[in-house]
Amino acid sequence: MIGTCLIHKEVNANNPATAIRNPDGTIAYVNTTYANSGTLAADGF
Repeated sequence: MIGTCLIHKEVNANNPATAIRNPDGTIAYVNTTYANSGTLAADGF
């Protein structure tokens, strides 16, 4: 399964290459990379 990391972790890391901000400090967009998560866990009821 291919997916992305959790966005809030990317933003909280405050890496300027990942969380692109506007001049006023608000987030313009987040650059994320895809990763192979390897396993899939699904629960249901």
